[in-house]
Amino acid sequence: MKKLLVTAALLAASSQSFATTKHVHNWKAGSSQNWHSAIILTNVCNKDNTDVVVKFWDSTGAVLSNRTLSAGNVTNSEGEMTFTLEPHQSTHIQISAANFSKFTYGSASVSSYYAESGVECLTGSHHSYYYASVGGHGLSYLLNGGEPF
Repeated sequence: MKKLLVTAALLAASSQSFATTKHVHNWKAGSSQNWHSAIILTNVCNKDNTDVVVKFWDSTGAVLSNRTLSAGNVTNSEGEMTFTLEPHQSTHIQISAANFSKFTYGSASVSSYYAESGVECLTGSHHSYYYASVGGHGLSYLLNGGEPF
């Protein structure tokens, strides 16, 4: 048993990655309200890949498991979307009004993982906006002030 624990500890140490997490507050969506939200993430490094996990909750704290947010954006049973961004690659996660039967809002977390300590490649922003027949309005902010995280 002791040998098994030592082996497990060595495996965990050899595959260790370094993570940073940022929170997205107050995404909004709703077909009757025409609200959409988007999370835009970019790997700004020249040579390092970034492994990303984005997790979604609704306003009650329930995980959005197995939920279609928009075309190509579906969460798993844990409410997560996972992907790898290569250097200078971006992704746009759309939370579409058409996929919610009523006005919904919630939160998300964005975690980035790197093979080496001190590497920070991911930048991002969150936009939440309302489409009206004339004009529109909304809010946006930079995740981590637009600096890598």
